[in-house]
Amino acid sequence: YWMDPHEVTWEEYVQVCRREPASWVGDKQRPGDDHPVLVVWSEAMHCAELMGKRLMTEAEYEYAATNRGTKLFPWG
Repeated sequence: YWMDPHEVTWEEYVQVCRREPASWVGDKQRPGDDHPVLVVWSEAMHCAELMGKRLMTEAEYEYAATNRGTKLFPWG
Protein backbone atom coordinates (compact mmCIF):
# COMPACT_ATOMS: atom_id res chain seq x y z
CA TYR A 1 0.00 0.00 0.00
CA TRP A 2 1.03 3.62 -0.53
CA MET A 3 1.17 6.24 2.21
CA ASP A 4 1.33 10.00 1.82
CA PRO A 5 4.64 11.39 3.12
CA HIS A 6 2.87 14.26 4.94
CA GLU A 7 -0.37 15.04 6.74
CA VAL A 8 -3.26 16.90 5.13
CA THR A 9 -2.84 20.62 5.75
CA TRP A 10 -5.52 23.18 6.59
CA GLU A 11 -5.28 24.57 3.07
CA GLU A 12 -5.76 21.15 1.45
CA TYR A 13 -8.66 20.31 3.77
CA VAL A 14 -10.54 23.53 3.10
CA GLN A 15 -9.97 23.25 -0.68
CA VAL A 16 -11.19 19.66 -0.88
CA CYS A 17 -13.96 19.66 1.72
CA ARG A 18 -15.05 23.23 0.91
CA ARG A 19 -15.47 24.12 4.59
CA GLU A 20 -13.70 24.57 7.87
CA PRO A 21 -13.53 21.40 9.98
CA ALA A 22 -16.72 20.91 12.02
CA SER A 23 -14.58 20.12 15.05
CA TRP A 24 -13.08 23.62 14.80
CA VAL A 25 -15.57 25.62 16.82
CA GLY A 26 -15.50 28.56 19.16
CA ASP A 27 -13.00 31.39 19.15
CA LYS A 28 -9.85 29.27 18.78
CA GLN A 29 -7.16 30.83 16.63
CA ARG A 30 -6.75 28.87 13.43
CA PRO A 31 -3.19 27.73 12.65
CA GLY A 32 -1.51 28.61 9.35
CA ASP A 33 -2.52 26.94 6.09
CA ASP A 34 0.59 24.76 6.04
CA HIS A 35 -0.10 23.17 9.46
CA PRO A 36 -1.64 19.68 9.66
CA VAL A 37 -5.39 19.68 10.20
CA LEU A 38 -6.82 17.91 13.25
CA VAL A 39 -10.32 16.52 12.81
CA VAL A 40 -12.50 13.77 14.25
CA TRP A 41 -12.49 10.31 12.67
CA SER A 42 -15.69 10.75 10.64
CA GLU A 43 -14.42 14.01 9.11
CA ALA A 44 -11.06 12.43 8.29
CA MET A 45 -12.79 9.49 6.59
CA HIS A 46 -15.08 11.77 4.57
CA CYS A 47 -12.28 14.09 3.44
CA ALA A 48 -10.01 11.16 2.54
CA GLU A 49 -12.76 9.76 0.32
CA LEU A 50 -13.21 13.16 -1.37
CA MET A 51 -9.45 13.21 -2.04
CA GLY A 52 -9.59 9.71 -3.57
CA LYS A 53 -7.73 8.22 -0.61
CA ARG A 54 -8.51 6.19 2.47
CA LEU A 55 -7.34 6.00 6.06
CA MET A 56 -4.97 3.23 7.08
CA THR A 57 -6.25 0.19 8.90
CA GLU A 58 -4.83 -0.59 12.32
CA ALA A 59 -2.77 -3.44 10.84
CA GLU A 60 -1.34 -1.19 8.12
CA TYR A 61 -0.43 1.44 10.71
CA GLU A 62 1.30 -1.13 12.93
CA TYR A 63 3.24 -2.48 9.94
CA ALA A 64 4.42 1.00 8.95
CA ALA A 65 5.13 2.11 12.54
CA THR A 66 7.32 -0.94 13.22
CA ASN A 67 9.48 -0.60 10.09
CA ARG A 68 7.68 -3.31 8.12
CA GLY A 69 7.30 -5.47 11.20
CA THR A 70 11.03 -5.63 11.99
CA LYS A 71 10.77 -3.73 15.31
CA LEU A 72 8.82 -4.82 18.34
CA PHE A 73 7.87 -1.24 19.24
CA PRO A 74 7.48 1.88 17.06
CA TRP A 75 10.08 3.73 19.13
CA GLY A 76 12.85 1.22 18.40
